Amino acid sequence: KPEVAPAISEVVGQVQAIAQVYGLQVGVSGPLRLKSVVEAITGSVQRTFGHPILLGLEGPEPQRWALPEAESIPIALTVNELLTNAVKHSVAKRAPVACTLVCAEDDVRIVVRNRAQLPAGFDLARFPGGVSGLGLVSSLLPRRSAKLTIEQQGDDVVASIALAPPG
Repeated sequence: KPEVAPAISEVVGQVQAIAQVYGLQVGVSGPLRLKSVVEAITGSVQRTFGHPILLGLEGPEPQRWALPEAESIPIALTVNELLTNAVKHSVAKRAPVACTLVCAEDDVRIVVRNRAQLPAGFDLARFPGGVSGLGLVSSLLPRRSAKLTIEQQGDDVVASIALAPPG
């Protein structure tokens, strides 16, 4: 049924994000490196949509940031959702989406930027927890160590996940 194709595509992306995390965990003991998770999800979304995604690293020691096991799937699903939305809603259909891991001394951010326009009156708090999209992301993120923001910055939409220790 063609009318369910968009919903199925979204679920497939979510399952692929989970599979990426499990693939990274095989043979690994302890927390997953955030850099590896972001690289895997970025590659997966890029392959799925055939849309260029530029992965960047800023700041010192990106390899020192790790995710506790309980937080790896929610973070992977969040990155997957933000990248998928960025690809789907880009004004310039072939313009690359940027995904940057920004490492600081006390926290790390995953920043997704694309050329797009948020709807008038957009408010992330109005997305209730649910089984898809931003509602799922908002309900799954670890409240004690993660904060999601989505805002308009000039011609770009910028989504950012700020992570604080213990991750």
